[in-house]
Amino acid sequence: MGKDIRALALWGTAAILAFCIWSRLVMSGYLEAIDILLTRLSAVPATGWLELFRFITQLGSIWTVMPAVALITVYFFFCRCSRAPGRALMFWLVSGGGYFLAILLKDFFQRVRPAGEHLVSAYGFAYPSGHALLAVAFYGYLAVVAGRRMRNPGRVLVGALAALLVFLIGWSRVYLGVHYPTDVLGGYLAGGAWVALVLLVDRATVRSW
Repeated sequence: MGKDIRALALWGTAAILAFCIWSRLVMSGYLEAIDILLTRLSAVPATGWLELFRFITQLGSIWTVMPAVALITVYFFFCRCSRAPGRALMFWLVSGGGYFLAILLKDFFQRVRPAGEHLVSAYGFAYPSGHALLAVAFYGYLAVVAGRRMRNPGRVLVGALAALLVFLIGWSRVYLGVHYPTDVLGGYLAGGAWVALVLLVDRATVRSW
């Protein structure tokens, strides 16, 4: 358990430092050319793809994640595991807390969204991407919890699927014109730091119940 805590603390610290450095680069304007280039490379013909990316982007929305958390809570309610209440609480913390963290960071940085056509409705500031942050927080924590009940092949598969979904959600935000690529990476870093913090709380509380 001590090694787990040290690893999570190192992970969280590294993610926070990386987010701070990345944010400095983003807000200084040094990465503007990269944003333009990657945005162009991310664009694909709209025919046959628009609705798919609109669906994928919803998987990172608070309106999808919180109902999913509610269903998970119902599952834990009927689960006879002694840690079920704490685990359900952690899902609410990682998801709801991640959502409000994104709002606070957006209001702090106040980066304007990309100009041009937005293919989905988007409100507020751009940096960091709230969908990217929430995707890392929720699906990352879900993968960790699910992986604990599996052996190595299953853990790798669950982790890979979660990583793929998080990547696609981030890409969808760029494709739909509501975020720069640097917004998405910032969301990933902030989400990684947040889920590491929640996992530290998980180790210190839920596993001791």
